[in-house]
Amino acid sequence: MALRHLVFRLALVKAIEEPNVLDEELVSQIAAGRHEALERLHERYGSVLRSIASRQLDRPSAEEIVQDVFLTVWQHAHRFDPDRGSFCPWMFQIARRRISNELRRRHSRPQLQSDPEGGILNGLADNAPGVPEQVARDERRFAVRRALRLLSARQRQAVAMAFLDELTHEQIAKVLRVPLGTTKTRIRSGLLKLRLELTSMGVAA
Repeated sequence: MALRHLVFRLALVKAIEEPNVLDEELVSQIAAGRHEALERLHERYGSVLRSIASRQLDRPSAEEIVQDVFLTVWQHAHRFDPDRGSFCPWMFQIARRRISNELRRRHSRPQLQSDPEGGILNGLADNAPGVPEQVARDERRFAVRRALRLLSARQRQAVAMAFLDELTHEQIAKVLRVPLGTTKTRIRSGLLKLRLELTSMGVAA
C-alpha cells in the first residue's frame, strides 16, 4: 500500500511539474531521441504555426508546413544552441522559411496562356519601382532593422511575432507563456521605442 501511494504521489508531482518544462529542455530531450518531447512541443505550438501558415496557404498546405517544421526540429534539435536565443524565434524562423519557399515554388510555375498578338503582354502594368523609390525603400528597411536591434530581446520578440508572424496578443502570450498584460506592455513599449528611433533617424514611423 505504501509503495502504491508513493507511485501515485510521484505521478502527481510529474503531472504538476511537466507543464512548466522549458521549451529548451524539451529540445534537449528531442536531441536525445525522446519522441514524447516533440509531441509536447507540437501540443504547445502546432495550432499557432497552423494559424500563421493558413494566412498565406490553403489548409492542407498549412498542415504540411506544420509537419515539416516539427520534422525539422526533430532532425536538427542537436544544432539548437540556447545561448544564441530561445526556442520560439528559432522555430518561427524555420516556419517563415518553409512558407516563403512554398510561395516561391508556386509563383515560379505560372500558368501559360496563349498570346500570339501580344495583347495580354502590352496590357500588363509596369509595377516595378523607379530608382528613387527603390532607394527610399532600402533606406527605410535598413532603418527599421537598425531600430529593431535597439529594442530589448523581449520587446523585439513580441513585436516580431505581432507584425511579422501576425499573431494575436493572446497567441503571443500563449507562445511566450507570459500574462496577456505583459505581452501587450512589451509590444506597446517596443513600438513606442521603434517610433522614437525612426523619427530620430528622419524616417516616417
